[in-house]
This record gives sequence, C-alpha cells and structure tokens, in this order.
Amino acid sequence: MKISFAICTYNRLSYLKLVTEDFFKQCNELGSYLNSWTINQEIDAESGILNKLLEIEFLLINNNSNDATEECYKSFIEKFELHFASLPSNNLNTRVKYSAIYIFEKKQGLSHARNAAIEKFTGEYLVFLDDDIRLADSFLLNLLMNLRGLLVTEPFIASVRIVPEWESEKPKWLSFKPPFALSPSVFPSHDYGSESRTYPFVFENLKVANPIGAVMLISRSVFEKIGIFNTELGVGSSALGFGLHEDTEFFRTALKEQVSIYYWGDTQVTHPVTKQRMSGKYICDWYFKSGKSLTWLAFNRADLFENGQAGMIGMPVFLIRKLPKVLKQFLSMKIMAIPVYLILKLLSLMCLSLISYLSFNFRIIIYFRALMMKCLGEISAFRVLH
Repeated sequence: MKISFAICTYNRLSYLKLVTEDFFKQCNELGSYLNSWTINQEIDAESGILNKLLEIEFLLINNNSNDATEECYKSFIEKFELHFASLPSNNLNTRVKYSAIYIFEKKQGLSHARNAAIEKFTGEYLVFLDDDIRLADSFLLNLLMNLRGLLVTEPFIASVRIVPEWESEKPKWLSFKPPFALSPSVFPSHDYGSESRTYPFVFENLKVANPIGAVMLISRSVFEKIGIFNTELGVGSSALGFGLHEDTEFFRTALKEQVSIYYWGDTQVTHPVTKQRMSGKYICDWYFKSGKSLTWLAFNRADLFENGQAGMIGMPVFLIRKLPKVLKQFLSMKIMAIPVYLILKLLSLMCLSLISYLSFNFRIIIYFRALMMKCLGEISAFRVLH
C-alpha cells in the first residue's frame, strides 16, 4: 500500500516547521507498530528480509511563498532521508519506504496548490494536511489502521476529528450550538466525538453535512470519478474574492456521485485558534467570503443544493415551498441586479444587528453582524455574477 501526504503552504513558515516535525516524528515511530500487521508479510527469497508493507510519500506544495519555505523543506528532507537511510537492515522501519517531492506552484490559491499535488502524487491515497495543524499522538498509526480496516474498493473520502486549540481561553460568548451559533468552520473546528460515522450524520441534534478541508484522505479513484478542486473557489484562488468552500463543492459533488465519506473520530489533529481569529473582524470577513462563495455555488452548481434552495440563497427550502407563486415572483424581482428578497433580508439583518446592541451580549451582537456580512457577500456576488 502506498499513501501520499500533501501539505500546501503559503507564508506560514513557523507553523510549517511544527507540522513537518510532527510528521517526521510519527514516521520515525511508525515502523515499530507494523510488527502487528499480518498482511503481505512475505520474506524476500533472495535477501531473506521481510518485504516492505507500506510506502509513504510526502509532498510539499509551495504556493508562491516569499519566506524561507523552500529552505525549511530542504532541511526537513535532508533530516528525513538521512535518518531512514541510516537504519540497520533488521530495523522494523525498513518495512516502510519513504520518499518526498517538492512542488513550487506559482498560480496563487489553495485550489491550484491542491491540484498540483493531485497531478504529482503517486500513491493509492492522497491525504491533505493543512500547514497550520498539529498531529495528535498516533495520528499516522490510527489513520493507517482505519484505512487497513476499511474493506472497500470503491472511491471514498475520509476526514478526522479536528479539535481547536485556543491561543487564549475559549471565549465565553462563543458557541456552536443554537441559538446564535457560529459556524465551527470559522475557527476551524470539526469535533464530533471519537466515534466513527458516515456523512451526512446528526450529532447532538445538529446535522453535519460534510467534512472540512483541514485534513482529508481521498482515494485516487475519487479524482478519476469527480475531478479536481475548482479554482474559482478557495483561499486566494479568485480575483473576484470567492475565497472559501472549494472543499464544500468537492465533498458535495462526491456525495452526489455516491462516493462514501467517513468521519474517523479516533484520528485527531489540533488546529490553533489565534486571538486574531477570534476577533469580530475576522469572523465577519469569513462570513462575507462565505456568502460570496455560496452564491457562486448557487449560480454555477445548483445541482448540489436541495431543490429550490439555490434559487434563494439562505432561505430554508421548506419556507420557499410554502410561498405563494405571486410572492415568489415578487421576491425574485431584481433592483439593480439584486433580488428583492436579498434586499429585504439585508434590511432585516441590519435592524436586528442594531437591536442586538441593546442586549449587551457579544454572542448575540457578533451573530447578527456575521449574518449581515454574509448577506452583503451574497449581494456582492449577485452583482458580479448577474
């Protein structure tokens, strides 16, 4: 079995050093665990040495960084290759083959970087790791054991448990549960317990439709079936600012094409949440980009939405279905390329945002401010896409 790990990075040298060190350490520890594996353990007839069970490929995609990312990679690979080349022939680590690839992707944007990895990887599976995560103990081992235990040959995707690591104490006003719940993806968090599940699923009365892109294992056959990441979406991928949800489109496309997507709760990473990321400005900027990107999806990939939802961004499907035909037509009318329902939605959210200040509750204030910014993002995208 050959598995490729890809880290796409842009000017995050301090974080990159930490996650590559985590990866190196766990690769170093991995061989000692393979003694318990019983598959493909034939002895080579000529050398008498146990054949390699596993090949691990590491890809670093430098997406136009202007820091010392390339030097960091060279230092990491030198240490990586020297270590494993020096192991004695009877060491269990010889049952694992390691290789590395460096890619400089000059087209700016996460989707371009990920697609460069897809073009170059040679494994049966490709695991994308964000450049600012930390690998929890036994991450690699648990990932491989889950993969080994998954007795399927058809295309599949797997995600893991992503636990936020707060730079300071988690804000008391922050909640992922209604009412006034913010999206966990902002921080990001994808923590739905240690039990493994299949998407979509319900966790504590919350519907979880798909994973997030911080960590994702994708079998090669998935790319053959549904293609690669959309370069109109994703961080830094579009001059028009559709800066999120390339992973959402990818996952929803996969689910539409009957690709199974798994959540492996026993396999964990942590994601740092800086004070800046907890600020009202960051949260509102994220929601604005989310509104723009979801509107792009509504215009260009309406097939990924429930029937009717794409026509009126943000309005629940059950409510759309109950509206009289005349009212639907009125709400769909456009004033300066902006649908009436979006104008009314914005005005309502502006009023609620102002009223929320009377509560003196930051959780309520930031919630309505974020929704207002998301609506402004939707309006901005409508003007561009109309």
